[in-house]
Amino acid sequence: MTTITLPAEVTGTKNVPLHIKATIVDAQSVKWECDKQVVFTVSLDKQTLNFTPSVDGVYNFKVTADTTSRSVKVTVGSATPTPTPTPTPTPTPTPTPAPTTGLLYDDNVQGKMNNGVKRFVTDKEGNVAANGYGFTVNASGGGGINCLGNGQYNIEPASAGHRRLYRCVCNYNARIEGEFSFLTSDVRNFSIKGRNRHQYRDMVNKDAPDSKCQGGLGISFSIEEQNVSFQYETVHGTNGGSKNIVLPKKLEVGKWYKYKFSYKDASSSTVNIKVELDYGDGAGFKTVMNFTPTVPSVFFVKADFDTWSQFWLRLNDSGKIGLRNHKVYAI
Repeated sequence: MTTITLPAEVTGTKNVPLHIKATIVDAQSVKWECDKQVVFTVSLDKQTLNFTPSVDGVYNFKVTADTTSRSVKVTVGSATPTPTPTPTPTPTPTPTPAPTTGLLYDDNVQGKMNNGVKRFVTDKEGNVAANGYGFTVNASGGGGINCLGNGQYNIEPASAGHRRLYRCVCNYNARIEGEFSFLTSDVRNFSIKGRNRHQYRDMVNKDAPDSKCQGGLGISFSIEEQNVSFQYETVHGTNGGSKNIVLPKKLEVGKWYKYKFSYKDASSSTVNIKVELDYGDGAGFKTVMNFTPTVPSVFFVKADFDTWSQFWLRLNDSGKIGLRNHKVYAI
């Protein structure tokens, strides 16, 4: 007949080995168990349990010999487990919101246009991901962007076309400002577009619907017609909202002009468009356009533009345009 002799209770100390001996007679099989998931060993003759408690508490061990079972209660320390210190959670960083005011981009900081390196860019330069501050060269006309390394860069198409520089700077309510010069007499005009996702389908998602490929809010300075004009482009080739204003003073070939182009929501369906121009004659900036058109709803999906958008600088037809000191501010 199988018999088991085992103490009913044992006390122990944390990190001190315990050796609990049982007397088991006439057993064919012996099995030890515990009510907690702990590490223990049993001697070869299955008579001794070896256990080193690492945490205060109560542990109930059971030994079964054939069909007979006995239990031993092991109390370690005060029987109240020493709590494992709860680590201080690392706070989840709050995403940095897109700035609503302040400088977003500078030609001579992020753009590195005055880094002393002369280069002629025909495809792209720098990081062209969202807010990567690099740029791509697109549209017809061949040629590219001639960076002189001193802050000036020229749009120089190889033949008549619509050569563009797309700068990777996310913008929504913003002011683009900079300087331009018609370097040759065959240039027609210089255009700027902000709140622009014209290249989204080409650069991000080839299956994007038209509603996610907003062409932008744009202005142009025409030396041919001596005016400043506004137009929106909902998607490539679909334009509207045209407005033209004769400039107060004629633009000339070879002179440098400073401009500011601001666009800011005035309501849920209108955007204030303001254009300022400095002729370099000592009179400073003069407002040459200031009106508030209604524009399509696709231009009010702020999340689109905060996530991925650009601004463009474009030469239309032949000739060369010089550019420098462009900056973008959130307003």
